[in-house]
Amino acid sequence: MRYLIFTLPLLAACNGSGTVSDGPDPIAFAGGTPWVCDTGAALRTEQQGSAIGLVLDDGRALSLPRVQSTGGGTTYGADGWVWFAQGDTAILTEQGGQKNCRRASQAEYDEAFRKRQPLIGQDPVAGFNPPTQ
Repeated sequence: MRYLIFTLPLLAACNGSGTVSDGPDPIAFAGGTPWVCDTGAALRTEQQGSAIGLVLDDGRALSLPRVQSTGGGTTYGADGWVWFAQGDTAILTEQGGQKNCRRASQAEYDEAFRKRQPLIGQDPVAGFNPPTQ
């Protein structure tokens, strides 16, 4: 709960210098870090200089600039999106909604991804589909 209070003021501070697109570059995220969230979502992140790149399981790609870094974690944000990461846990706040996420193994990511696909359709990012069994 304390993280929600922490991230809400940052939503106002994010100046919109990040980007959200429907056409992520799959090569840029091929080796990204897999995460799974309490909502069942699966996503990947990759450090991009002073920004973090995220590819969500619905194909959206985000590039969020770092807005704060402390011993308690690092916060990235833009355009109503905030990614707060601390070790193996993170919180993704997306325009009013919140997902509590944790770093995942590839197998955990693949399982979460497969479970979500009937809900959101096939992954539009070539090379991002987990293997079928």
